[in-house]
Amino acid sequence: MLTSFSTEIQNNNLDAVSAGFMQYRCENQTQSVDNNNIQNTYLGVALYGNGNGGGGTNYNNISLLEPPTFPINVYQQYNITSKGIDLSFFNNSKGGFASVRGNIITSAANVRTTGVNFSNMGHGHIESNNISFTGVPNSLVAGAYPTLRGMNISNSFLYHGVFNANNFVGTFSATTGNLNSKSCGVYVNKSSNVNFTCNSFNKLREGMYVVGNCTPPIGNNTSNDLEQGIKGNMFNPQNLSTVCMNVGIMFRHLGSQGTLGQIGDANADNHNTFNNKDAYNFTSTIAGINYRRKIYSLCGGIGNQFSTIYTNPNQLSNAGTNKDVGSSASNCGYVVAANNLPYYQFNCSTSTYEFTPNYTIQKAIDIAEDQVQYPEYTEVADWMDE
Repeated sequence: MLTSFSTEIQNNNLDAVSAGFMQYRCENQTQSVDNNNIQNTYLGVALYGNGNGGGGTNYNNISLLEPPTFPINVYQQYNITSKGIDLSFFNNSKGGFASVRGNIITSAANVRTTGVNFSNMGHGHIESNNISFTGVPNSLVAGAYPTLRGMNISNSFLYHGVFNANNFVGTFSATTGNLNSKSCGVYVNKSSNVNFTCNSFNKLREGMYVVGNCTPPIGNNTSNDLEQGIKGNMFNPQNLSTVCMNVGIMFRHLGSQGTLGQIGDANADNHNTFNNKDAYNFTSTIAGINYRRKIYSLCGGIGNQFSTIYTNPNQLSNAGTNKDVGSSASNCGYVVAANNLPYYQFNCSTSTYEFTPNYTIQKAIDIAEDQVQYPEYTEVADWMDE
């Protein structure tokens, strides 16, 4: 465990450790945790503090153990969760930066496991990570809260950043026909200005689980800029013939109605795709509610609370007995509207965004001119920039 200084941790191999690398009070420091192999752990990489000064957590290979289960009434006040990468900043006003790229995180756990956790994140680039749950479930748990989360995003406000081209994969049992009944790709709670683009969700109970108001920035939907909204995501369920909850995006009320705001507009289709329609529209129900929808809203509160998705009706439709979009009550949810003709359609293969480096140009000039001081390493300050 490291406290209050910059560091680079690279090319290490660890196995059967409770935790890999931890950095506490990382504000105004640079942390680079790259190309490490961390196997059979409960916590791979953890950075805690009031934001940081740059660096990143990139290209690590992490496998997680299922967290320990204590007997009833013993430590029950603690919510113990295995985490591949944990970036928890003390508040989101400090602009905690997260660069998380190219990590491979796997777990055979069936409970309380998160690939990457973000708390109070201010801005960052999270892209091209591959997170897989490989455990085989024994039975379906109706209504279970998702405790297997590819990424967990809480109380974050991204001033500049995007979740792009990440791949989330769940599993199912060939013998029981059940999806892992507690899995979701991304769980996002009370986090606004968060952009999700070109991510792939496969064989999960829910692709995305959205709690409270998580509206992204309002931008130009006819632009290929990735830092503007919910665009190009792919939801690929497992086609099952047994009763199973399976939702592309689940919205849940908590304080405010779960929403990602308006998606697309009359002149633009953000082109989120929901493949294998039969898997969503299977007519069996759990507790009298057919959850198997491409979009589903669990409603709460008073008054009407609706948002709109503009897209091709071949992708989403409100029509028919097995309509693609549903809700637990009539006072909330998403409605689908067709685009005007002709309309712009987002394409991941031609999308662009401007990468913001961890260092400013001025910081790079200061380093080159030997104007940067490293008080935590006074004895080696002369060669740190090399």
